[in-house]
Amino acid sequence: MSDGQQAISLSVEDTVQALRRIDQQLDAARTLRAGLVDKLHRVSASIAELEVQRLTVERARGICPVHKLPHDVLAYLFRLASDDFIAAFTFDVSAKAPDTTHCSAFAFAIAAVCTHWRRIALDCSPLWAKIWFDMSNLRPTNRLREGEMAAWAGYLDTCLDRSRASPLYLYVSAIYPSQGARHETTASRSAMSKIVREAHRWRMCTFITPICGRGLWNLAFYLQSPTPLLERFVLDTRKDVAPPDDPALLPMANVLPFAPNLRELRLPASIGRYTIFSPMKTLEKLMLWDGDLIRSTDWNSIVHFLAQCPTIEEWTVGRTECYQVGDISLLTAPDSKIIMQDLTALYLLEHVTFELLQPLIDALSFPALRHLQLLSYTNTPSCHSLLRAITADNRIETLRVKCFEMVDLTDLFALLQHFPYLETVHIDGFEMEQPDIDMDKDAITGRWEVCPRLRSLTCLNSYPSDGTTVRAWLDLARTRAVRAPVELQETGPQVGELVLLEKIDFGDVTSPQSSVPVWLPIAIDAIIHGSTFVAPI
Repeated sequence: MSDGQQAISLSVEDTVQALRRIDQQLDAARTLRAGLVDKLHRVSASIAELEVQRLTVERARGICPVHKLPHDVLAYLFRLASDDFIAAFTFDVSAKAPDTTHCSAFAFAIAAVCTHWRRIALDCSPLWAKIWFDMSNLRPTNRLREGEMAAWAGYLDTCLDRSRASPLYLYVSAIYPSQGARHETTASRSAMSKIVREAHRWRMCTFITPICGRGLWNLAFYLQSPTPLLERFVLDTRKDVAPPDDPALLPMANVLPFAPNLRELRLPASIGRYTIFSPMKTLEKLMLWDGDLIRSTDWNSIVHFLAQCPTIEEWTVGRTECYQVGDISLLTAPDSKIIMQDLTALYLLEHVTFELLQPLIDALSFPALRHLQLLSYTNTPSCHSLLRAITADNRIETLRVKCFEMVDLTDLFALLQHFPYLETVHIDGFEMEQPDIDMDKDAITGRWEVCPRLRSLTCLNSYPSDGTTVRAWLDLARTRAVRAPVELQETGPQVGELVLLEKIDFGDVTSPQSSVPVWLPIAIDAIIHGSTFVAPI
């Protein structure tokens, strides 16, 4: 074979090999194309399925009313739901505190539902203005504690930033305002400095601190900024961890110097030694709640403060205990009594030292007082002396009393004889016997003279001791029910005249703790309302 023929033969073989490789590549391309086409079909099927789901969701959203609401209406509903925060820290201090674990996370939870809700939440600045800052339950480990404090600092910064210019509703717990190197002190001072810079936005504020003495004085200096929007302010101490300082060594702080809209104020009475109060012409509710720090109280400053608050309608005093008589600050009697002309309700809660309150009450007058609550009543000379001072120049109509301890049989009469104008009585914790119910009962007229205006009587945890006491209750109901109301003058019935008794309530007589016969309330109700009921005795 010539060289030319040999070259042609090699060229043909190369061409055949190249064609085979091309065929193989074409086969691979066709296989790949088939796989891609199959994958495309599967993706198209998935898209179609997702489209069906999307349409289903859109139809469902169209059916659900909340998705049809305009943005402003949905934002308003968020604000209404967040109002539970306000109720959480405006609870009655004599009752159990509500659960508040959800308060700090509400706005963040709303913003995490979906992008639509997040946009609305971020545009709704009042939603972020309800700030619950609580460092009272930090972890014991330093590393975890520092992490939690950093998280709380970030939470506060976020809320203050997103709330923009909205009025603030603040609950700040575990404040350590004094000097120190502790992490809690540093974190508290940093947080309070940020909060105080926004004092012009405060609407409702609750500050809780476990300190007293110099620490309480330091805290007072945080409260000297103008607060033009402030309506409710609470400062509460939870622990007595240090002896109080001599106020003569400390400069005075001017607390809440400009609060023209303040309606409700709750303070530890011991802060009076460290502060100067400006007149509060709009204050309606005042509470002095001392947290077992009464030995540092200066009643003179309290009396001076009350003289500058002529519009107070409700005054509450609680937890004013005294452990060392020598530490009580004596009250300098004013030249004349200070008349609290608008005060209609006075609440004396548990753990009240009557001897301590006596000089203060003697310096005041309550001509408009109509409602009195006493949750630590004892049948003692100091208690009755205080009651005589309270009722000296008024006509109390509603009385709510809880007996501090079960004592002798004259409790009820000794108590009620201070109040000849009572219409509603609510007693709790009195162990009653027949003399308590028959008190001052005239054998000739059969009248129950001690409370001639009485219309409603509630007895909780006040147990009849025997059958004679039960019979006395029935006699009382018959005596007051069979006598028709007198013709009332414009001023009402005079002492000695009787009005018709409308209700005697024993509470839940079916509870295991009750010793009141189950039939007794039914019998009394039947007697009062003229129905027929035959009592077993």
